[in-house]
Order: sequence, then structure tokens, then C-alpha cells
Amino acid sequence: LSAFEQPLELRFGYDPAALRKDIDPSAQLTVGYLDEPTGRWVETDAMVDTAAAQVVVSTDHLTLWSLFGLDDDTVHSFHPNFDIYFREDLNAPPLSANPSGDAIYDFVAEVRGALVTAHQAYGDSTGAALKVPAKSKVYIDDWGADKTAEWGWFSKNIEIPVTYITLQELQHDAAHELFHAVQNEYYNVGGMVDSRWWMEATADYAAASIGTGHGLTGRLPLKFLTMPLDSDDTEHMYQVAYFVDYMARQGVAFPALFKAVAASDKDILLAIGDYMAESGRSLPALYDQFAYDMLFLGGVPREAVTGHLADAMGQLHVEYTDPTVPVAQEINVAGPYATALAAYTVKTGTDDTYTVALSAIEPTAGVLTRFVIGGPLGVGDVLNSGVLEPGVQVPVDIQDGQTIYFVVTNSADKGGYVTAVIGVQEGEHSFEHSRTAPMYNDEYTANVAFSFESSHAFEVVEEITQRRGENWMLHVRLIEPVNESKPATFTATAEVTGLAFADPDNNAG
Repeated sequence: LSAFEQPLELRFGYDPAALRKDIDPSAQLTVGYLDEPTGRWVETDAMVDTAAAQVVVSTDHLTLWSLFGLDDDTVHSFHPNFDIYFREDLNAPPLSANPSGDAIYDFVAEVRGALVTAHQAYGDSTGAALKVPAKSKVYIDDWGADKTAEWGWFSKNIEIPVTYITLQELQHDAAHELFHAVQNEYYNVGGMVDSRWWMEATADYAAASIGTGHGLTGRLPLKFLTMPLDSDDTEHMYQVAYFVDYMARQGVAFPALFKAVAASDKDILLAIGDYMAESGRSLPALYDQFAYDMLFLGGVPREAVTGHLADAMGQLHVEYTDPTVPVAQEINVAGPYATALAAYTVKTGTDDTYTVALSAIEPTAGVLTRFVIGGPLGVGDVLNSGVLEPGVQVPVDIQDGQTIYFVVTNSADKGGYVTAVIGVQEGEHSFEHSRTAPMYNDEYTANVAFSFESSHAFEVVEEITQRRGENWMLHVRLIEPVNESKPATFTATAEVTGLAFADPDNNAG
């Protein structure tokens, strides 16, 4: 039997006389079970019944259980919200700015200070207080070089190794693990495991921006954008903190967001989208802006790029040598909330300006497509940008050395795609205009039929009428490039007929 439908209550008796007199029984007695695959004892959340001299634990499975007490050489550091345990013989790093001469006690003081600061900050959270645990057990020890700080999914204890190099890193990790205890006030352990990416992302954001105030200090790799926000990649989970930070910088109140998501019975991303929509915001649009800021505007800290942006991101990058030839490219993007990129660098070898029509054809549900015209100076040299509505052509001017980017984001719960098109601007090749024109101070009229033929595509900028209608001008702009191999030729014809008096009864002279 792997699990009981109803939990069992196990009671372990203890001898009060065998306990240390300097520490309360609840602070020195724990119960753990043997995890046979790892051979490690896993401490669980237990309650000490001092009246019955028993330790009580609830479980849904039977295995090898044991009662544990404190060793005689374990020191207990007490705080109303924390019980901290350590050994005096630990070799702790000198991180304190004001060392006392006893490194382990200085280290413990820094841990305690970091936890207390974070506990107070989470409970305040700028007016939108989060629920914080009444008390947490904290163990400080040397578990080896590979050990990192950890909050126990079952024990709910915080473990801090003595392997830190900087005080800021220690403070951040202590605040991060404490926020897992905050999350446990809203989620059960199963819910935390099922949504681990959100647990790690919010814990890292909260530690950086609330628990310590240090802020996020790293830089995102470009591949971050190519993976869905809810990816189970361990490194990616923590990096999603940068998107949480971006939302906060756009005015999304984190404590209220976290509590709203925790109260929802929907998938995490759907719950975030609902919360955003209630305040008149769009999560897909915000993610699209996040990707654009990260790639081109510097609004999100990311790794430096050497060479072309698309190459560094591992995305499609081709040379566009003939802007008179249309291009169609299907762009696939993972989901939910991932980004794909396609780049076309203009290589004509001329100084000519070309007008092309950009469009996004038949995107799948949840896909947004943005175009960016990048200058020859590289990332940050943005000449033009906009969102491509499905099936709508957007004319843009391009020159040699520039790059046409298609940035595609997807908010659907599965992969999507869109066909990005660089089309030749069709424009007009002919124009006709007929009018009855006044002449000679409005004393005469004539019928004028005007036609204009062009070898190159053009668009009509404006028609101008002057002198009470006697003068009419046509202003056109060529949208097809002119060069030596394809010179522009025009034919304009005006046919005037029906010359007459404006007022036949008033024709004196």
C-alpha cells in the first residue's frame, strides 16, 4: 500500500528527563522518515504534545520513522519567529562587516538578520501584507560544497549551508527560502510542487525586490525567450523572476497578484491573465512588450550580443539581396508565452531605398507578430517598429545594411505559428482624373480628361486645387526603386473638350 485514503496519526513517546533543559521540547524534538532511494532521513512537520510527552505526526504512508532530538553540541539561537540550530565547531566564512572574532556566531547573526528583515518585509509588503509563517526552524551546517540553501517541502525547515562567498548572496537565498514558507501559507505542498516554476520565480523576485531590496542582479540569456514561461527547466524557473519584475515595473502590484493567483483554481498563467484583465491589462500584450524590450530596447537586463541578434538567439537569419522579390516564411513558436525570431538583413550593394509590404498571414490563436526595422548599428538601432494585424499590409522603407525582424510571441497553451511575408509593394501604375474646369476668371469652362502612366509603382500623396479651381496638381511618390537597370518613365496626357461660356446668356464681348 503506497498511500492511505485517510491520513494516519503517529505518536512517538519521549522521556522529558532526557531532554536538554535550556531549550523548549518543541524546539528540540523532530520526527523523520527514511527515504529509501536516497538513504536520507526526511524531517516532517510535527507537533509536540508536552502534556502526553509525545510527538505527533500525520502521514498517508507507512515506512521507517524515527524520533530525533538535538545533539549536546548543537546551539539553539532563539527568535520569536525562528529557531536556529548550528554547531560551534563549524568553519563559517567571514561575511560580517563587523566581525566579533567568532566566525560562526557572526555568520548565524547574518542569517538571523536576513530572515528577520525578510519576514518583516513580506508581512508588510507596502500595504498589501502577505501571510507569513509564525515560526520556522533553521538549520545551519556544512553539507558539502554542492549543497545550496533549501526549504523542506515536508519538514518546512530552512537549511543554510556555510558555503557562501558574499553576504548579499546569503541574504538573497535566506529571503528566497523564507518566501517558500510564505507560499506554503497559501498552497499545500502538492500545489507547490505542481506549480514549481511559479514558486521559484516568485520566491526569487520577492527575495530580490522585497526581502532584501538588492534587486535582480543577473542577466537573462537570449534562449530564455524561446522557452515557455511555465517550462520545467530548473534554471529557467528562477529566471522567470525577471518577467515578474517586469510586470511589477509596469505597475502590477506583486502582493495582490500573488494572492489573486493563489486564490484561483485555474492554471497559473490563466489566473495571471484573469488578474491582469480585471485591471484593464492584457498579459499577451505585456509579454510581447517584454520580449521587444529585452531584445531591442534594453528594458530587461540580458546577456551581451556579439554578432547578429538572431544568430546569438539561435533563430533564423538570412540575407535579403533582392527587395523586388517577395518572401514568405512560416515561423513556429513554442507556448505558452514564448518567442521566436526571424531576421532578414538587406544586402543590395546600392544606396537605393526600397518600399516593401510586411504582413502576418493566418496566425494561430494566441500568436502576436511584431516587425522591427533595425539599423546598421546593431541592437538598439531601431528605425521602425509596429504590430502586424493579421492580413494587413504595412509598407516600410528599407535600405542596404538594415534588418527586417519578425518577433513572434505566443500566449496559447500549445505551440503556434504564423506566415511572415515581405511583399513587393503593389501601388498604382496608372491614374485617371476627369473634371469640368473653370477658366479665365470663371467666364469659360472646359471638360478635362487627365491620365498618368508610370513604369514604376507609385502612390498618390495628394491632389491640389488652386485659383478657384483653375489649377489642379497631382502629387505622387514612387514606391518602387529606380536604378540604372530599371529607369522610370512616365506618360501624362490631358484632353480638353467642350470649351463653352460659363454663362451662355452673358456673353458680351
